[in-house]
Amino acid sequence: MPLMSGKGHVSQNISELHRGPQFRRTKKKFGPQSANKQAIAIALKEERKGRSRRGIPKKDIHGYY
Repeated sequence: MPLMSGKGHVSQNISELHRGPQFRRTKKKFGPQSANKQAIAIALKEERKGRSRRGIPKKDIHGYY
């Protein structure tokens, strides 16, 4: 199942990544903490991709639009 972009799908994407073969391979090679960090990073990347498609501007380093 492909990952869904958008704000409400972050936890679903993390769950989907935890069931995949890439997670198992990363967990075996680098440990569960690294595999979990990777899954979270991918899910947040998809969320940001959905935000840019909706036309919501990105925040700068100070938290302003």
